[in-house]
Amino acid sequence: MASFALNPESHYSAMPTTSSTTPGRGFLESLPVELILKIMKTMSPRDLSRLVLLSKKLYAIFKENQATLMSKVLLDQPEFEIMLYLYTADDRDFEPGQMLHPRIIDFDAGNESGAIINFLGANATCGDGNSVSSQKKKLNTWDVIELWKWTKVIDWWVELYPTLRWRDHPEDRRCLRSHEEARLRKAVARWWLYAWYFHGVHYRDLYLPQKWRNDKRLHHIRIMSTREICELEDFWGLIFETVSRDLCSSPERVRIGKKAYAVELVPWGSEDGRHNNIVNTYLKLDPEQLKYFLELYHHRKRTDIIRDVRSSMREFNLDRETLSISITTVLEERMMLTPKDITNIPRSGIIDEDREDDKQGDFWSADASPNGQPPLSQAQINAFPLEYDKRLPYGDDGSDEPY
Repeated sequence: MASFALNPESHYSAMPTTSSTTPGRGFLESLPVELILKIMKTMSPRDLSRLVLLSKKLYAIFKENQATLMSKVLLDQPEFEIMLYLYTADDRDFEPGQMLHPRIIDFDAGNESGAIINFLGANATCGDGNSVSSQKKKLNTWDVIELWKWTKVIDWWVELYPTLRWRDHPEDRRCLRSHEEARLRKAVARWWLYAWYFHGVHYRDLYLPQKWRNDKRLHHIRIMSTREICELEDFWGLIFETVSRDLCSSPERVRIGKKAYAVELVPWGSEDGRHNNIVNTYLKLDPEQLKYFLELYHHRKRTDIIRDVRSSMREFNLDRETLSISITTVLEERMMLTPKDITNIPRSGIIDEDREDDKQGDFWSADASPNGQPPLSQAQINAFPLEYDKRLPYGDDGSDEPY
């Protein structure tokens, strides 16, 4: 197994290193190829990528069966459908009634087996309530390799999550249970999908999401059950804390004691009340971008971080993240639609300790809106008080320039 060289100053610096005498490698290589393949199919992309680098034999087995192995492993990931929508996102999604339009996605395994493997059927997700034609897409091995790389990013967040969740109580840290990991993986994928559409890569709506509107941002949240939305909200709070403490704070003060000194982290903008606005601007980074900056810029100079993040996204200071606003808006809609005897939504975090039982049975797990629209007629929507359009606040990158 791979050992880890840890930089004690950063929990983002864990890099796998392989010993020349890796224990158990000889035993693994002695197993029949069929058994080795079965073992490989049960692993995550990140772990399997590490495993095959242990020896030439394991790498050769992987390469000979690459398409089959990758497709099997990816299909087993809870977030794979969401990642397929991310990978195949295009301009059609922004046409009226086409957001997350149905797709038929097949994988052509090529010369390895000649098989056509169905990744996604047409009825997996509906459009905005209208009848839309299914878009057919065929992926090749290079597409699957790219999806594999993206899934390894999610694996990275899964590995990092216990460190972040129990940051202040490391003695309580533990691995995630399988169902907790499934919640987390889908939450990361939902964040990534939302960020691609609405946080700078493609489309920028400069006005706040409003309840009951036909808003593409709310569509992404409405297709989730309330339990799933709350899981995403719980995870998003942890990401806020992570960006606040590990990216948007700098070691700017030194406290000197009798025998030692300590570097104190100072949140950007804390002196003039700007810090939350700064963090909400950096939260527009997607999971892959944030991973990059956490690994390479953790507690680097403030000017370096600002310069390179700004260069990674067009018009970085134009606005702030809207995912938290969309989540809050849809949760308010859900509460307004519930019977009067239901007064609150049960806690629904990622880990079991952050969850409560649903006293209404599966009520909060079965209330998703498949077409992304509120389940009300236009007359019912018109009966609610009118909310006026409000522009999103401008972003703040933490620099001393006017913003």
